Amino acid sequence: MLGILYIAALIGNLFPLPGCPHGQLLLAGIPVLMIVRLYGTGWGTLAALLTPLFALSFGNMAPQEWLWVIEAVFIGAFLRHGVKNLFTASLLFWGLLAWPIQYLQYGLQLQYPTFAMIQAIGWTTFNGLGNAAIASMLLHFLRRKNIHSHSTFCYLETEINAVAAAFLLPGVVILAMNIQGPQDFMRPGLEHEVTTRCRAMQKRLNVFHANLASKLAGLTRASAQNESLETRLNRLLQQEKSVQRVLIWDTKGKLLLSSTAAAYRPRSPDPLRSLAVDKIQTLALEKKPTVFALSGPSAGAVPMLCLGQPLAKDNRAIGFVLASIDPQSYIGILTTDRKERPAALLVDGSNRVAVSTSPAWHVSDPLTATLFDPASAFDLLLAWDPEASRVSRLWPQRVGEPTERRQTPLRMVITLPGALLRHHLHRMLLGSMSLMLLPCLIAVAMAWRVHKRIIKPIKKLSETTRDLPERLRNGVAPAWPSAPITEVSDLSRYCQQAAQALATSYTELEKQRRHNTDTLDNLLAKHRWESFTSSRQLEKTARQLAKEKHQRLRVQELIDNIDAAESRYQLLIENSLVGIFVYQHHRYTYVNPRFAEIFGYTPEEIVDSAPQPQLVHPDDQLFVDANNLKILGGVNANHLRYEFVGLRKTGQPIDVEILIGRGISEGQPALIGSLLDITERKEAEKTIEHLAFHDPLTGLANRLLFMDRIEQAIAHAHRHHESFALMFLDLDRFKTINDSLGHSAGDAALKEVAQRLTTCLRETDTVSRFGGDEFNVLLSGPSHEEEIELIAHKILKSLAWPYDINDHEVFMTCSIGIASYPKDGREAITLVKNADTALYRAKDLGRNNFQFYSSSMNARALERMAMESSLRRMFERQELRVHYQPQVGLQSGRITGLEGLVRWEHPVGNMIAPSVFVPLAEETGLIVPMGEWVLQAGCYQLKTWLDAGFAPMRLGINVSAHQLQKSDFAELVMQVLKECDLPPHYLNLEITETVIMHNMNEAFETLRRLRAVGITISIDDFGTGFSSLSYLKDLPADHLKIDRAFVQNLPFGNNEANIARHIIEMAHGLNLKVIAEGVENQAQLDFLREAGCDEIQGFLVSRPLAAEDITEILTNDEMLLNFEEDKTCGKDKTGWENCAG
Repeated sequence: MLGILYIAALIGNLFPLPGCPHGQLLLAGIPVLMIVRLYGTGWGTLAALLTPLFALSFGNMAPQEWLWVIEAVFIGAFLRHGVKNLFTASLLFWGLLAWPIQYLQYGLQLQYPTFAMIQAIGWTTFNGLGNAAIASMLLHFLRRKNIHSHSTFCYLETEINAVAAAFLLPGVVILAMNIQGPQDFMRPGLEHEVTTRCRAMQKRLNVFHANLASKLAGLTRASAQNESLETRLNRLLQQEKSVQRVLIWDTKGKLLLSSTAAAYRPRSPDPLRSLAVDKIQTLALEKKPTVFALSGPSAGAVPMLCLGQPLAKDNRAIGFVLASIDPQSYIGILTTDRKERPAALLVDGSNRVAVSTSPAWHVSDPLTATLFDPASAFDLLLAWDPEASRVSRLWPQRVGEPTERRQTPLRMVITLPGALLRHHLHRMLLGSMSLMLLPCLIAVAMAWRVHKRIIKPIKKLSETTRDLPERLRNGVAPAWPSAPITEVSDLSRYCQQAAQALATSYTELEKQRRHNTDTLDNLLAKHRWESFTSSRQLEKTARQLAKEKHQRLRVQELIDNIDAAESRYQLLIENSLVGIFVYQHHRYTYVNPRFAEIFGYTPEEIVDSAPQPQLVHPDDQLFVDANNLKILGGVNANHLRYEFVGLRKTGQPIDVEILIGRGISEGQPALIGSLLDITERKEAEKTIEHLAFHDPLTGLANRLLFMDRIEQAIAHAHRHHESFALMFLDLDRFKTINDSLGHSAGDAALKEVAQRLTTCLRETDTVSRFGGDEFNVLLSGPSHEEEIELIAHKILKSLAWPYDINDHEVFMTCSIGIASYPKDGREAITLVKNADTALYRAKDLGRNNFQFYSSSMNARALERMAMESSLRRMFERQELRVHYQPQVGLQSGRITGLEGLVRWEHPVGNMIAPSVFVPLAEETGLIVPMGEWVLQAGCYQLKTWLDAGFAPMRLGINVSAHQLQKSDFAELVMQVLKECDLPPHYLNLEITETVIMHNMNEAFETLRRLRAVGITISIDDFGTGFSSLSYLKDLPADHLKIDRAFVQNLPFGNNEANIARHIIEMAHGLNLKVIAEGVENQAQLDFLREAGCDEIQGFLVSRPLAAEDITEILTNDEMLLNFEEDKTCGKDKTGWENCAG
């Protein structure tokens, strides 16, 4: 198999398949990878080295073939280090290592252009991965067919490998001897011939240019006829057919005269007229003629061949003459008479062909088009160096990309046909291969002879011995083969002797078996009758004994089961960890020891006493008696589980859990139950509850309880228009104490600080510890900074006293940051953040001081950036929520509508108010998708409520100015209604005056379109924005909402009361319904009812609630307003406390 794979690798590299235009498909990698997988990295690397050398000897080696050697080495390493799959190893090599290696080869060594380099790298990668995939499939096929195995080897395979070696080893020697074949092709004869031809063509070129330059220089000489310069110039054009055009300049670059041959048509634009003045002046000062190519302004333009001659008079430069030469004039100069002549090219400095004698090359073709084209018909491009008088081969890095230069010298390039090189190489290889043929034929003949004389007798011997034991047992004599080779003949004889010994053994064993069988039969016949007669009697007796034994065992088993059941029951009851009792005729007729132990008695003290002890706490006695009667009467259930407080013998109350059920005891109804002492569980629950809300070290409130107290303080302060303060304390030298005296000393210091803080504050204040050395204080009472300063000074003074910690006197101070509600924030998270900011400000100012929060302490820009970042990610995090605030009709007291209000549930777990993030959303443009999300979520929720059968109601959605300014806003709203299958008259859009007046005409048009389909419009916050009474008569609206600014001081503020009355009267005059916002007490409600307001909305009715809470209200069909109740101070229907004022 190894030899076959080596030959396949050489053939695959010698005959590649045609691929894309960027390269050929080389298949040598397939057998190379199979060799690596089957025989190891060494054999695979050797195959990868031989294949490019073999291709090089034929002159068609591809650049990427040396990459197969690196691939074999690295893939072999991957396979040895844990990669199981060949294709996976190849994918790792081509994906990670091959790209930089190919870049070094194509980009740096060969200097391919960028696009050609990318094409070459991509095709090579595709070729390598394809070879790996095919090799993986072939290996899978070999494993399936069991063709190759490492445990044994086939002699035929060994012969094939030997033949392959006989062919390959001489081939490697010849390859090494002829590796310089392609270079030998150029020396010495062919190179001398090409150089001789180039010298001849260069000489003809020099003569042609010199004659033309002489004629141009003679234009300035005076003639006998005194002809003008223009006449002499025209005669020159008529005589010299190779000249197309002549131009004459003076030394200052001014064009003096221009003449064109009759058959020549100048180009447009004319490159001759575009010569720079400085270039002309430089050429005019030259002392010899100049030949160059002039390129056009555009890429790919045909170069113009020019000869420039300086003009002089009396050894003084007077001008410059330039002649445009016909390229066809060079064809005869560059053409030779030989049959296999090399074609000659004249190339300008931009590497573009100016003159070509070969039909394969066209004028303006770039040389790089052939050098980077794998399908190029030319194998060699030779550059002629006239100064060194020699030729040299052109490579891509020497040619480079074409450049756009206007005036460049000419070079001569010789194209040598590839047929000559291939003919030379094939002739050399045919001679070498003929030398390899003789040893190969000898090896084949010897392999066939050995195969015939050795393998054939061995196969016959294998067939003879295949079923030899079975044949010998059956008496079949095997036919043993003969062989001319001594070793094979001896092997056959040894097998024959072993078979004879085996046959003798079989005969002896058969005789012994027959003798043993006869002896056993005689013994059995002798004792058979005696056994038969005695066994019948014994069998009868045994059956009777077995029957009696079974009956006795059954009776004893039943007795034992009854005794065991009684014992188990008694043991279970007496040793149960649960109290068991029987309660009958208002007495305990039985209790187990555990029951008596729970209450501190013995069973006899409970059962035999008259009267029986009091086991139930007096407060729970009626509850327990009622439950007993409920079970005995069978009113609701047969079993009941409940808890009550019991009394121990000492009078100590205990918590117990009881399970009772109806039963029968001594033929009478009774209560039978079990009882558990759950006192420890109750205490554990209290402990867990305390630990959940308190610091385990100091016993102070923890973060969870402290944040809850802040929320309660905010709600209370908001209702009563009060204020409170937060203090954040940080111990200044605590870390030093903790590090020097140990953590136990630090814990003792923290406990002492907690005690001192508690003594400095009132019972209504809250002290907490979030963790570490940070303490937090909630001052619920003070409303002025002077009072807060007194408390802060008191705390600083108290904590500054020395501490006695483990017999060490230590001193600590603290820094305090203070934030007040509502001055420094109306949200808990804001107050906490601002107090923390003030704390760090106090530490920055030298510690042992306190600082009140101010807005300058915050880096507002950073805060805004953080908020904006979170705001942009709230959609993907699904942090937005919609809360709904009911709108109640003052006639019915029931919900007539809901206003959808957006809420932001921040990742830290706090709900952020709209006043915080809505302005930022408007600035960043996020208000538009946010408004669309609220509209869609609200419509879906309202549709859900309507489908559930709740009473019809409208949904109010706020619309921002950014939304209303969008031209497709009306279409968006109607599309959302269509998706939700919600009738338009259920939707109410709330728009402020300022939004409408911002762009009144467009806004009016959009609102009219929305009203036309049935959507109602409300004017929100009326009177607080840019108000204009003139637009109200034309405003397409249905409702007008009085802002809370006019409602909060009703009815005691005369101005607000008059404004409210006039707004209601004006709205009713315009057929608009009026909704009052921010109604919080009964006095405001009474005034608005008297003034004729239609609906109200505010905390008196309900706060904004989640959809689940609204569903509960709708399910209970509650009236949120009961006009008979006095709501001066009470709770609304949602459980929030509301007080007048």
